[in-house]
Amino acid sequence: MKNVELIIKMLLLSKRSFVVALLILHSSFFILHSQTYDFGGTGGYKISHGLNHLWDVSLTQDLRFNQNLTNYARFNTTAEIDYNILRKKAKIGILYSFINKENSDYYYDNRHRFAAQLSYRESFPHWRFSWRGRVQSTLRNEDYGDYKVNPKYYLRNKFQVNYLLQGSRFKPSLSCEFYYQLNNPDHNIIDKIRTTVGCDYVLTRQSTLEIFVRYDKEIQVKNPLNICMLGVFYKYDF
Repeated sequence: MKNVELIIKMLLLSKRSFVVALLILHSSFFILHSQTYDFGGTGGYKISHGLNHLWDVSLTQDLRFNQNLTNYARFNTTAEIDYNILRKKAKIGILYSFINKENSDYYYDNRHRFAAQLSYRESFPHWRFSWRGRVQSTLRNEDYGDYKVNPKYYLRNKFQVNYLLQGSRFKPSLSCEFYYQLNNPDHNIIDKIRTTVGCDYVLTRQSTLEIFVRYDKEIQVKNPLNICMLGVFYKYDF
């Protein structure tokens, strides 16, 4: 009789242990694969000028907020110069960005980004398809944080389609951009995808107001951040 009681106790203990193990495994899975969702906003302006039929220059500034629009996250100032080729269907350009950004340790550090890019577009009666490839290097300030890789290199590929409404001031667009690491010591991967739905509203012959919704999704990383941002930009071209 005692042996039977002992066997029953062992079975009950094994069952409880199995349930506890399942709960631990289940919670560990969600810890390892937990995702953070956020909502933010961005706004700014871009001023462009054609020096001649071959060279264009531009200056862009934007301000970003996260944590449901309650926290200042980032400020960018970007200077860019482009050279037109193939009857302005393609461009080769370089740019520099000064970035003030909140890091993972909740400090704000100044960063410097250098990039080279190539873009191409093809237009049809009602559609315009474009692609932009960019190689960028971002140098971060190690006085305000420890970084596994510094500077950090990325290859960014952006694909965009515009619907051309004849006689309309509205120019809707859809784009998708992939971020591919270039100097990850473990292995290079695509770690972020940016999807943007927007619309340009032509104010005058030289000025445009852009309104868009952008969704940044981190993938193949620990504790990925997914953030949806509402953006408003003023663009002036002269």
